[in-house]
Amino acid sequence: MTDLTLRYASSDEDVVAIHGFLCTLALPVLPAPIDPKESATEVWRVVNHECALMAMQGNILVGTMGIIQPKYWWGNGHFLVNRWLHALPGLGAGALLLREATSIAKTNELELHIFDETKQRYRIFNRHPRRDTVVPFILRPAQQPNHTPPQTIQ
Repeated sequence: MTDLTLRYASSDEDVVAIHGFLCTLALPVLPAPIDPKESATEVWRVVNHECALMAMQGNILVGTMGIIQPKYWWGNGHFLVNRWLHALPGLGAGALLLREATSIAKTNELELHIFDETKQRYRIFNRHPRRDTVVPFILRPAQQPNHTPPQTIQ
């Protein structure tokens, strides 16, 4: 068995390989059918304007992660988030991709937000220290004193 290596996607051939891999591996966990043109265009955009990682076993793609820096409504805060993250199970490709993405975030002093569609969970790596001192109001218990539960429609 060949060891895993990691490389950054950079060519049209990489775009084609990543898109084919995602269409095959991600399809069962996606909430809607894949639009071939839109999805290929987005993979191309991430490879050429953001960051796409490829976990390779020899010359075979076994995992990939697209990393973007989104713009959000609240202002100039910056962080990284995965656009996709899929890997063949049991090879360690997902861990390899995540280590590299975390390293990128730390080097740039940014948080890394990961949504895992397969496991349906959201994780934050390289958390900003401010998160430990500010607790959003939505995290308060629902059954507070003077809290009236909403009425249900019958």
